[in-house]
Formats: sequence, C-alpha cells, structure tokens
Amino acid sequence: MMKVECTDGCGEEFVLVSYGKEKVLPRVDRVGFSCPHCGHVYTAYYENEKVRTFNALLTVLMQRPGKGGLTKRQIQGIDVRIANTKKKLAAEMKRLKIMVESQT
Repeated sequence: MMKVECTDGCGEEFVLVSYGKEKVLPRVDRVGFSCPHCGHVYTAYYENEKVRTFNALLTVLMQRPGKGGLTKRQIQGIDVRIANTKKKLAAEMKRLKIMVESQT
C-alpha cells in the first residue's frame, strides 16, 4: 500500500492498494490505477507476453537465496543476466508505450 496524490486530476490523496489491468490492444494490457475520487486513470506501464516473460525471469534471477554455494564467477554471470534482462525489459516497455500512445 502506498499513499498517492491525484496530481493530474482532482489533487486528492488516496491509498493505492493494487494495480489493475485493462486490455488496450490485442495482446497488450495497460497496467495502472485510477483515482477513486475523480476517476483519472494513471498508466504505470504497458504489458505484453514479452514483458511478462522478462519480469518472470527477473524474479527467478533475483530470488537466488543469498546465492550460496555459487562461485564469484557464477554470481557475476547472474548479475550480468539481470542487467541485460532489465535493459531488454525497459526497451520493450518503451516500444509498447510508443506504439500504444501513437494509436490513441
């Protein structure tokens, strides 16, 4: 839970409990929330199968419990995979944002 101010709408504060999803294009969802006072919609990001796959991979890579039993080289390899996956995720999210917002 997080306290949020509706900066682009009514200016009221509210507690953000969770994000919602809305289909905006075939195979593309908008992930975000709306102000409970005025209904203004905020987009956190757009999501497709690629974004979900990158997020799932990051979850797996980052949940290595203390990376115990791994060599320094193996840990560095995981860190490189995390960094590369984050770059790919950011690029795909940017591509989706441009694609969706250019069609509206």
